[in-house]
Amino acid sequence: MISLAILETEDENIAYKIASHIAGTGNRAPGVLIAAASSPDGIAGARPDLVVVSPGTRLPEAPGGDPIRCGALLLPDGAPTGRFEPGCVVNYGMSPRDTVTFSSIGETECVISLQRELPTLDGGVLDQQEFIVRRDGGTGVTLAKSGALLIMGLEPE
Repeated sequence: MISLAILETEDENIAYKIASHIAGTGNRAPGVLIAAASSPDGIAGARPDLVVVSPGTRLPEAPGGDPIRCGALLLPDGAPTGRFEPGCVVNYGMSPRDTVTFSSIGETECVISLQRELPTLDGGVLDQQEFIVRRDGGTGVTLAKSGALLIMGLEPE
């Protein structure tokens, strides 16, 4: 069972989009427990395998409150880690520094590019490669959803 915490704004719906994607894979996907919150306080005390911070979520620069430990933290480019104590940090965005980015963006489809190796929750590693995905909301939401699925060891489309 994978525990996934998503920090998102009300209109991003990343948790719903990931849950819908997993439901569409049938029994090929692992069991996933998804919690959505608007701030780190909403997941305080939990130890999720993966925390996804949406592009619209603003994290405080300085840690405040008890640390939140997690296996992996997926952050938009430039976001502070704040009070998170992750096993690994993966950035997404439009910069060549980001692990998860786009190589092309179309009206309905995008090509997601892994710029470097990406650790998965099951201990595996995805090599640099590209994935064609359906555009699902804004570019940041598409990257966050796809990055989370890849870290969980699932194909994004």
